[in-house]
Amino acid sequence: MLLVGGSGFLGLNWQHYNTIYDISATYNSFLPNLKTDWIQFSYNGSNINELEKIICTTKPKVIVNCAAVTNVDQCESNRSLSHSINTNLPKELAILANKISCKFIKILSFPLTHTKFQKNCIKNKETISISKILAKFGFIL
Repeated sequence: MLLVGGSGFLGLNWQHYNTIYDISATYNSFLPNLKTDWIQFSYNGSNINELEKIICTTKPKVIVNCAAVTNVDQCESNRSLSHSINTNLPKELAILANKISCKFIKILSFPLTHTKFQKNCIKNKETISISKILAKFGFIL
């Protein structure tokens, strides 16, 4: 298994509870003290060839993407970074997974509190649904 975003909160927990798969995991800048086959990788939107080399080297049967920009304020202040990591990276991983006929899983952890969007919905007495919140950030269900 290739775990993209393995050094983040979701990735570390996935590894902690994993009892099935041998894992190769990517880390951005923080290398955790965990027994894993670690691969340094920082997605910048233009290094797809580097990502493809990692996938060809590890030959995973499953790619799990836990990489994300999850801080809502950071997503709002740096939309290009958020879009790149939260939208483009999963798309590229899905394309590469399809190329080598492996399964692709995207794990999405989404904070639903303290966002400007949620506060505006409450102020305007609108119904807040997960699909409405995800649509605000460019996801289509």
